[in-house]
Amino acid sequence: DQESFMRIYYKCGLGFTKEKAQLACSISSCQRIPIPNALIQCLESSKKLKDNAYIFKTFITNISRSNPVSAINTIAEYYTKHMNNIGYDNRNLDLLTIIARNETSISSFLNRIDFLKRTIGEEHTMGDSGIILSTIHSAKGLEFDSVYIADVFDGQLPSGKTDTTDMEYQEERRLFYVGITRAKNHLYLFSIKNRSSSFINELFPLPKPSTHASPPPPSAKRAKKICPTAKIGVKIRHTSYGDMTVIYVEKKQMEKKRVETWVILKDSHGNTSQKVWETMWENDQFTVISYPHV
Repeated sequence: DQESFMRIYYKCGLGFTKEKAQLACSISSCQRIPIPNALIQCLESSKKLKDNAYIFKTFITNISRSNPVSAINTIAEYYTKHMNNIGYDNRNLDLLTIIARNETSISSFLNRIDFLKRTIGEEHTMGDSGIILSTIHSAKGLEFDSVYIADVFDGQLPSGKTDTTDMEYQEERRLFYVGITRAKNHLYLFSIKNRSSSFINELFPLPKPSTHASPPPPSAKRAKKICPTAKIGVKIRHTSYGDMTVIYVEKKQMEKKRVETWVILKDSHGNTSQKVWETMWENDQFTVISYPHV
């Protein structure tokens, strides 16, 4: 629809201007044709932009015919540059992928997302389970037997933005205090492995190392993990996606003579995703189950 198109046209990196996007919407309405077809029509005067319009049409068509997981992977690869420019948190894609696995079509996936938005927005009680989804702001003045607070790490709570003032940081700190004091008996704070958390460290400070302790011998130093070789047929167990198989491997020359190994992985449901092998290994995202028989 036109509203959705106007939200994404400039994120594609295909050179579409706002003026041409609005013109395509007008042509679509007047001639009652799909927006991608209208976009091709209004870009006739520029071969490059017209070719880009065909690329956009193919992109939209492929997504509409894909299952939800494949569609998310396609969008993620297409928008990588834009997401990096705006500092988008890629963990949100992992969450969307988990939700999409239980849906059979794009429409059912979108309906599920809308339902979750309404549920969270209305602080809806989920049946007789006694679970309430709420923001910390909305929980002011209330108390619960058990409270679970997610994403308590620097960059999320607190936000950790570069332009955050001390006053804003203290406001987040006060908000965190409101959240933890909602619990009568049990409080659960969720962070992420290898991510620092200023607020959790304030509650549970780490013991300071002894200044008199002698340094460990060289043999006691932790050995650096050696990244396994990526090969077609290698089976891995991913922390988010479960058991997967490598079906494609490509070495890419990056900046400063750095080489990255790009792989395409296929899960047990037939869904595929493209990942950087070394990045997954450094972030402890997978273990190797087996190598193909030679």
